[in-house]
Amino acid sequence: MARYVGTNNQDILVGTNDDNQFLGGEGDDNLDGREGRDTIKGGAGNDVLFGGNEDDIINGDDGHDTIYAGESNDTLKGGTGNDTLYGEGGNDTYYVDSLEDVVSENNASGGDAGGFDTVRSSVSWTLGNYFENLVLTGTDAINATGNELNNIIKGNSADNVISGGAGNNTLEGGAGNDTIYGGEGRDVLNGGTGNDTLYGGAGDDTYYVDSLEDVISEDNGSGGDAGGIDTVRSSVSWTLSDNFEYLVLNATDSINGTGNALNNIIKGNSADNILFGEAGNDTLEGNEGNDTLYGGAGNDRLTGGVGNDIFGFSNFSEGVDTITDFNVADDLIQVSAAGFGCGLTAGSFNPGQFTIGSAATTGDQRFIYNNSTGELFFDADGIGGGAQTKFAKLSTGLSLTDANFSVIA
Repeated sequence: MARYVGTNNQDILVGTNDDNQFLGGEGDDNLDGREGRDTIKGGAGNDVLFGGNEDDIINGDDGHDTIYAGESNDTLKGGTGNDTLYGEGGNDTYYVDSLEDVVSENNASGGDAGGFDTVRSSVSWTLGNYFENLVLTGTDAINATGNELNNIIKGNSADNVISGGAGNNTLEGGAGNDTIYGGEGRDVLNGGTGNDTLYGGAGDDTYYVDSLEDVISEDNGSGGDAGGIDTVRSSVSWTLSDNFEYLVLNATDSINGTGNALNNIIKGNSADNILFGEAGNDTLEGNEGNDTLYGGAGNDRLTGGVGNDIFGFSNFSEGVDTITDFNVADDLIQVSAAGFGCGLTAGSFNPGQFTIGSAATTGDQRFIYNNSTGELFFDADGIGGGAQTKFAKLSTGLSLTDANFSVIA
């Protein structure tokens, strides 16, 4: 590797096509690395630095510098001062520390020079044309704004405001209490640690939450749904607010998930979860663990998954729920004495209150499982089938017994 060291005057240093190292000194220098993987540092002064067509590291250092990086995967650091950085082709990384810095990925005809390019900024920054990624550095409370592309934007450890723009963006707040705006595309919003506020906007958005103090919204600004099919992935117990469709529980803690009035899909994690569908025709999946699933109002689809699961019903008139994987050896159907009534007592279940068949045959029978159709009925008077109401559907041919039922208050 050839090494070139300037003086305190205005130097012009030109390298070879090998890997070169330049240190410009204090004057207003012109340093040209040519080909090769060069390391160029301008030093003090207003320098003009050229990298060539290999992977170069170019640092303007002090002064108002101009850097031309060339075609490969280059690192451009303006240093202190108001610098101008040109990346051209390749996957380039730009470091900026002044609002007066200028960065450009334009080629000679004014179009995109190509590559996936990243700006690392210690000041508030808005991505210009043809830049994909933005990372906030330092510890100041600064902000980041994307462009029309599919951006990846990451905050720093302070309180940031991050705005994604029109693309399908991945926006990460990092530490701090961050505010994130997704924009028009299909965005992923992750506030990180801290109490964060996330606004998705239009598109099918995914929100990551990890604090009960996090706030997420699909409000379009006029109180309505911004549109899209939106997913919350939570590592804490979470209730879906208006306009959210999907909820997925992350991590391995025993946390709970609750739906809203929409047709929700709610999935548990590997621990013991309690899932509430609420209104709507919901799909609840317990996954691993000993889970409790309440479909709520509507015709719901309940899958307990692995473990000893409970399928809960507050009354018999909220719809017909389908239990996809009831296991008579492990699972329970739990009903509410207050909601079902008709002589049910919390904490006990009379074997005579259950039968297998198409209709009740005694006045005591309340729960009827038709093992030919899988239908589960509740009969309020236990006489014939005139008053029976279907409230669930299981697999056919199950060896269901009274031991598969429990009654709570």
